[in-house]
Amino acid sequence: MKLPVTIVDLDEQSFREYGQWPWPRTLVAQMINQLARQGAVATGFDIVFSERDRLSPQRIAEDNKTLSLDIKNSLRELPDNEVVMAEAMQRHRVVLGQTSVRQERDNLSGDQEIPDANFASIGPNPKQFLKNFPDLLENVQELEEAAAGRGMFSYETDADDVVRRAPLVLKVRDRIRLSLSAELLRIATGGETFAIRSNQAGIEGIILARKLVETDGQGRVWPYFTPRL
Repeated sequence: MKLPVTIVDLDEQSFREYGQWPWPRTLVAQMINQLARQGAVATGFDIVFSERDRLSPQRIAEDNKTLSLDIKNSLRELPDNEVVMAEAMQRHRVVLGQTSVRQERDNLSGDQEIPDANFASIGPNPKQFLKNFPDLLENVQELEEAAAGRGMFSYETDADDVVRRAPLVLKVRDRIRLSLSAELLRIATGGETFAIRSNQAGIEGIILARKLVETDGQGRVWPYFTPRL
C-alpha cells in the first residue's frame, strides 16, 4: 500500500554511514534533492537549523590555523553550506520547523515583528482561544528565506505531563502560526490560504486543502485524526 506520508528517520545506522549529527548542510541539501527525485511533493524538517554550519568551508579556514594560505583562500572561494542548502530548497517545496522557547538564546525573534500566517477567519477572532507562546526560535536567515513554508512543532502537556493532543494552529506573541504537519499539508496541496472556523465556545477546526479538520476549542487534535470529506 502506498502511503501519502513517509518519515525519514535519522537513526543510528544513518550516523554510522554518514557521521555524527549535525551533518553538514551540503549533505542535507543532497537529501532534499534525493527525496524530490524519489517523488516527494514536499519535505518538512522537525529540526531547527538555528546556528550556522561549522563545517562551511569559510569556517574550516578560520578554525584551522595550520592550513596554508593557498588552502585557506581556496576554501574561502567556496559557497557557505547554508547557500548550498538554500539553493536545494528553492528547487523544491521544503517546510522548515520552528519552535517556541522559554529561555534566551540566539535566533529568537526578539523585538522583530512576527507576521501572522496568511489565513481567513470564519466566526469570532480565533486568537482569543489559543494559548500564547512566548517567542519563536527560527532558522538561519538564508534557510528561512528559501523555505516554501514554516511550521511550529511546539506542544504542551496535560496536568500529568503527558502529551495527548497536538495543536494544528498556534499563537506566538499574538500571531497565528500553523503547526509543522498542517503547514506541510498546506504546501504539499498547493499552498492555498487556510481558514480557521470558530464559534463562541472556541475553535471548531481549520480548513486545509479544502477539507475541514475538526479540533478541540483550542485548535488541537488527538494524535490520529481524519479530515471531514
